Amino acid sequence: MAITVLQGPCIVHGPCIIEDPWAFTYREPPLSSGEFRVPLRNTTTDLMDAVKEAKGIESDYGLAKLLAVEPTTVSNYRRGRSQASDEIVLKMAAMIGRAPAPILAQIAAERASSPEVAKVWRDAAKVLARASR
Repeated sequence: MAITVLQGPCIVHGPCIIEDPWAFTYREPPLSSGEFRVPLRNTTTDLMDAVKEAKGIESDYGLAKLLAVEPTTVSNYRRGRSQASDEIVLKMAAMIGRAPAPILAQIAAERASSPEVAKVWRDAAKVLARASR
C-alpha cells in the first residue's frame, strides 16, 4: 500500500505556506524484528499537535475527549489510517484561531488520488492562506 506523504511548509502553524510543498510516495516495508514505524506526519497530525499545544493537552486521549471523538479515531489519524473529517477540522481550526479553508484545501490535496488534482488543491491552499492573513 502506498502512502503519499506531503512535506514542506506547514499550513497549520501559520503563514509559512509561501513555498510549494513537495510530495513523494513512501511504500511501507515489512517490519523486521526490533523495528518500529515512525508516526506519519500530515496536515491532520500537524493540526492535532497544534491543538494539543494551544490547549495544553499532553495526550491523544485528552485530545479525543476535547474533540468528542473516540480515542481510536485520533489514533487512526495519528497513524495515517484516516484523516480528520471536515467538521473536526473546522473545530480544531477554531481552537487554534486559524482560518479553516486553507487547512481543508491542504487535506483535500493529501486525499487526492492523482498528482494533478493534488497540485490544484495545494495551489488553492496557498491562495486561501494568503487571503486569510
